[in-house]
Amino acid sequence: MMKRALAVSAILLLTLLTGCATMKAGGVWPVQDDPNEYYWHAPQRMASPEEAIGAIKNMQGYFVEMAGWDISTLDIDRYGLRASGTWTEKSSQWVPSNSGFFAGSTYVPVYGGSVQTNSEQRQASFAIPFDEVANLRLCRFPTISKEYKWGIIVKYKGERPTLLLRVRSKEEATRLISALETLAAERGYEISYNIGLYAHPLTAEQSAALGLPNGTGLLLTLVLKESPTDKAGLRAGDVVTAIGKEQIRALQDFGNAHPGHNNWNLFRRERENGPYRPMSLEIDFPKNPESTETVATHEDYWFKPTRMASAEQAVGIIKNLQQDIVGASGWRIDTLEVDRFGMRAKGKDTMFIIPFDEVSKIIVERYLAQKNYEWGLSVYFSPEKQPLILRTASEKVARRLGDAIGTLAMEQGARVRAGAGITLQTLTDGQREAAGLGHESGVMILDVFVGGPAEKFGIRRNDIIIEAGGTRISTYTELIQMISKAETETRPLVLKLLRPEGELRKEHLLTLHFEN
Repeated sequence: MMKRALAVSAILLLTLLTGCATMKAGGVWPVQDDPNEYYWHAPQRMASPEEAIGAIKNMQGYFVEMAGWDISTLDIDRYGLRASGTWTEKSSQWVPSNSGFFAGSTYVPVYGGSVQTNSEQRQASFAIPFDEVANLRLCRFPTISKEYKWGIIVKYKGERPTLLLRVRSKEEATRLISALETLAAERGYEISYNIGLYAHPLTAEQSAALGLPNGTGLLLTLVLKESPTDKAGLRAGDVVTAIGKEQIRALQDFGNAHPGHNNWNLFRRERENGPYRPMSLEIDFPKNPESTETVATHEDYWFKPTRMASAEQAVGIIKNLQQDIVGASGWRIDTLEVDRFGMRAKGKDTMFIIPFDEVSKIIVERYLAQKNYEWGLSVYFSPEKQPLILRTASEKVARRLGDAIGTLAMEQGARVRAGAGITLQTLTDGQREAAGLGHESGVMILDVFVGGPAEKFGIRRNDIIIEAGGTRISTYTELIQMISKAETETRPLVLKLLRPEGELRKEHLLTLHFEN
């Protein structure tokens, strides 16, 4: 089962995005001819489609279409994203004007003119139907001189042209691609965990040049930056002939290689027109391509607000913390208004509002890639509103801000639930097959919050919940509803789960307990 899943992932990686890398003729061996950079991205889905929709809406002012036009209208739901923009396009034209004068009886012509500038209103739009997404890739455009050097490639099934979106930073690109992956997955998109390379079979001429049997070996056309294979030292232009004891003759042979530590045999040339020489590299092959285990970009901390003595105290604390809070992308708050009913903040180019009566959950987070303002809050609202991220100067500030917001929310009658402290995902077809569930479904634990009931009572990442309170679970929304009910009633909830143990998954029973 593991080999089959790995083969599927490798084939998806090597065949769906061949348009990303471009090669130009260079005799027997093609030469890389693409100024752009392509990065490995390990999928990290968000907790729910609602969170993903909110993340994209909150980023409206931070991404543009490849041509660079700003997005003025953005509509998004579970089925697709629709965006449009207008801009003024200016053009200059030389308009000649001829005149002259008489010098005695001789006419002397004078040739002149002026530059006229014309302005024309332009409009464009694009759409992303989530059920047609075939792959998503993170990239960077170093030759673009203006802002928005990072981007996302959206490749579709069928004949729909590839779409490119540009953003200002890698952090924004990663967040946007995670939101798109979450929504596309809900519509059937299979996120492939991969090792970060593209390859083509050798031609007969290339095999002969290396003294290899015809049809042996694969030419690496692209190695994604920051991928396992990039970190291990593989390069575009390498010719891989074997992984461990497995000979490499076709794309699916990458999937047949055994997971774990492997010796890769290959040919490499040190300069563009130099000779190929044999060599070997030690590489850790991914142990489970269907796993959502990724390098963490942030840590979630379970948070239950401590109620303050009064609403006035909470309002005062938020006002005093203004200089210690920034928006999700780092923008500073210039004006801040707070009263019993809500919080309104404005920066140079954007703003946000927190209506306290609609707050439903607060999570403390640590953003591992940030040097400043590395702590923060995710504030969740009723389903009609989107979650809001605020970054703070320290964990202490984040928790104090969370207590103040939670106090004012409870003063307005909102029930702020802490939950079990987990991030969930309904199983994909590949994950269900790998777990041996057949046609039955379940819910994958993507993340366990530090200090929450889930961590306290033994739930782990990559556990698969199949029953809650004796009821079969098919989707993450069903499990969220059962956890919320158990928390409201302050009663234990028994979970039946499957946990990886070696090559198998074994059943376990765990009980969550909720305190008042």
